[in-house]
Amino acid sequence: MGAIGPGTAHNLNVDVGQRLGISVGSLSPAARDEIAELLGEIADAVEDLIYGGDWPVDTGRSLRAWSIMVDEDDLRLEVQNPVFYASFVHPKGTRAVSGYDELGHSGKQIEAVIDQQWAQRLSRIRRAAQGGAAGPGVETLGFGAGDFFQSLRSIYTMGRIADRERDRLRTRERSR
Repeated sequence: MGAIGPGTAHNLNVDVGQRLGISVGSLSPAARDEIAELLGEIADAVEDLIYGGDWPVDTGRSLRAWSIMVDEDDLRLEVQNPVFYASFVHPKGTRAVSGYDELGHSGKQIEAVIDQQWAQRLSRIRRAAQGGAAGPGVETLGFGAGDFFQSLRSIYTMGRIADRERDRLRTRERSR
């Protein structure tokens, strides 16, 4: 990840082909499905970190802007936030990062969860990739069901954010 500043989006992505040094197009549909499912588990862990109630937030803008999805065609986990200061959000009482060249507290937490979850699933991902290469002349076709499940995930995620924001506003109203 390069320098972060105004107008810069956070991209904490996982590209299976790049990490394993393989062409994802050469994988069988079954191998792609298995790897996509494992990426989905990593995405769930990232969502739990961000939306699980511990994300420090005043306005909610940095919270609502996170996009977490699995691209089943390219076998990529995309974790992005267009709010340039999102990774600098930090819990009260901890030190904020002062420069744009360093990933902030929350960004480092997300990166750590991604790395941990990747390491836990790496042998299964490799096994799926090695055992699931399509033979010569075998064409791999995308089914498109991932789009449907991705839409369901987005709806669920937005519902979790809305519930959390309502609870936060109720708490603020009671304290006044």
